[in-house]
Amino acid sequence: MTLVNLFRPRYRHVISLGYFCSTALELERFGFRDGSYPFDWVICNCFESALELLESGFDGVLDAQNLQRDRTHAYIVHSVRPSVDLYHDFDPRLPIEDQLDLVRAKYRRRVRRLEQAMARGALFVRYVAASDEFDYLRENMPSVLSRLRRFHPANDLLFIGDVSLPPECAGIPIYRVKADEGDVVARRFADKSRPSRRKLLTLDYPLIQRVRNYWRYRRHSPRRQPSRPPVRSAVRRILAQVLGERRLVRLAARMKRLRSNLLASHTRYNRAESSDSAERQES
Repeated sequence: MTLVNLFRPRYRHVISLGYFCSTALELERFGFRDGSYPFDWVICNCFESALELLESGFDGVLDAQNLQRDRTHAYIVHSVRPSVDLYHDFDPRLPIEDQLDLVRAKYRRRVRRLEQAMARGALFVRYVAASDEFDYLRENMPSVLSRLRRFHPANDLLFIGDVSLPPECAGIPIYRVKADEGDVVARRFADKSRPSRRKLLTLDYPLIQRVRNYWRYRRHSPRRQPSRPPVRSAVRRILAQVLGERRLVRLAARMKRLRSNLLASHTRYNRAESSDSAERQES
């Protein structure tokens, strides 16, 4: 990110396009998630279905005749047509019909938010599910991009995928990552792939909005806080490019001295207040 696009970022929104929940969690962890979108907490294995859902506004997903509860895990509800698995929306103790109105209202809000974001320019991040999805994308990439860019010419795609996939798909890089042990995906893919982490840290996205998103995430999801905040690294990297590394080091040292002086002044003030209070009580 340069000084020019620091104030004129390329992407106004960075949105998960699936195929599973950890894509949204990683975007949240890096300060990109500015709201809930319809693909955040569902599983959609087929990219063609995801594209159709984008264009239709999730039409038909929550029709009662299309919904089936999983026989093994009652909290999972399958939407048969189009094929989407809802993992976090239905209470397993209640009938599906009793919850439909609330779930539909929630997804209407998310779809409306998605449509507004697509009309302003968004980067869609997709974890490529398997080799057959890769084949579909490679054969249909011009059509896929044109369909996305009907909403806004800046809409674009970023792919994460397994190490078994090729390094690019129709000219678009795939940031490959090794799956977690005993799993078919990498949950925190940015921690296992330096290129994907570097890409997320340097995306052209509004810096102030990114910090706001990050702190909102820390406040509302304290149990999911990372040990080393990625957004702090992103802010430092951007400031280093804008100011230069030496000036940034001097600025950090000056801020550290200022913080120490403020803490010392605050301590002296508290001590003086305590002393005055003690003298008043004795008199």
